[in-house]
Amino acid sequence: MGMCDMGCACENCDKQQNLLLHEMSGRPYTTEPMYAQTHPVNTHHLLRKAIEEMEEDMSNDIDSTLKERGSRYGRFATHAEITQDLKNTMWLSPNWLKLSDAQAEALEMVAHKIGRILNGDPNYDDSWRDIAGYAELIVKELNGEGM
Repeated sequence: MGMCDMGCACENCDKQQNLLLHEMSGRPYTTEPMYAQTHPVNTHHLLRKAIEEMEEDMSNDIDSTLKERGSRYGRFATHAEITQDLKNTMWLSPNWLKLSDAQAEALEMVAHKIGRILNGDPNYDDSWRDIAGYAELIVKELNGEGM
């Protein structure tokens, strides 16, 4: 048996490939190869096609998410500038080094949310809820109720 264009010996399909093939076909998994004995080259081509389709779906999902976030929060570069300016101001404050890691992270996340509010939709209540949530986490930590 020759080599397929994936560069491997097709007669040695491993269990993971067979498991993926069974999942894609909806058939229950067995240790018997689905296609390897009758169509060894097709096993790898089918896997490659499935991976290409997943990558295309992921790319489409990312593009959709970026478009939705852009309409909600504004241009990313502007948001980054606002947020970094806020963080730089915090980092230069006299008490910054006295903060616990949780306090510093909460303040940085609040700065991130403020950046989204100032650059995007100020009426999007989720950003305001997130700010309240980070503050509440610190209140709980200060009262010994750490989460």
